[in-house]
Formats: sequence, structure tokens, C-alpha cells
Amino acid sequence: MNTLHSAAGSGLDSLTLNGAVSATIGLVALLAAGLIWFFGNHTPRLVVLLVMTGMAGMVGTPLGKWVRHVVDWANEQTGKLTTRWTGAAVAGLLAIAAVYILVVRMKDRKVDNLTIGTAAVVPVAVATIPGPLGGAAFNVVTGITSVVGWAISQALGLA
Repeated sequence: MNTLHSAAGSGLDSLTLNGAVSATIGLVALLAAGLIWFFGNHTPRLVVLLVMTGMAGMVGTPLGKWVRHVVDWANEQTGKLTTRWTGAAVAGLLAIAAVYILVVRMKDRKVDNLTIGTAAVVPVAVATIPGPLGGAAFNVVTGITSVVGWAISQALGLA
């Protein structure tokens, strides 16, 4: 079981995700998402939930470490860009954009590779949104991934 909290510095190396999503459940969720996406494709919104849950479980693995480094690098680059344009860094801009894209595309029932990629980034990036908005987004992502992870563990008899 992992706990997501942001690191004190700019790096995201200490990120983990709250809830009952282990690396095993995450791997099962990603495998199921891949099978449904490539061979079933009858429930694309389920694939998005499975990818989010899978990545939440992968946060503590080498794959999760790589995603955290990519998110950290992207946040640094957007911080430099917004500092140059506005004089101040806008913290969490990448995560805010990712959450917005995911919510809009899910609402519009447009699930494609962009939606899947965004769903993979959101569980890691959401911890970089500052303030109460970040806390709320973090809690929503944690709740969603925990429920899906619990359902997978119950279905497989792992709990």
C-alpha cells in the first residue's frame, strides 16, 4: 500500500499514492487495460480507470520513478516558461492541464490515445497542484484508484 505526498523540494522522488493499490494490482490493471484497449475496446472509459489505477500502483516501481522524473522535468520546463512570460512560476500547470483534459474528454466520451496517456500521467502529476484545489484533486484521484484497485483485488481474491 502506498501513500502519495509531494516531496519538499522540486523533485517528485518521494511520491507514492494513498489507497489500496499495490504494484501487483497496478500491473493487473494495466494488463487488463491493454487487453481491453487492443482486443475488446467495448468499454473505453473502463480502460481509462484501469490505466489510472495501474499507474497509481506503479508509482513505487522503476516505471513510476521514470514517470515521476518526466513529470518533474515537465514541471521545471513549464515553470521556466511561465516565469519568463509572467515573472512568476505557475506551480502544477502540467497537472492542472492533464486533469482538465482528462475530465473534458471523459465527459465528452472521447477516449483515444491522448486520453489514455493523460490518464497515465494524472495519478503522478496531481500531487504537484498546490493548495486546496490540489488537495481536492488528489483526494478524488486517490478515491477513484482505491475503489478500482479494491474491485480488482476482490475479483482476483487477493484481499
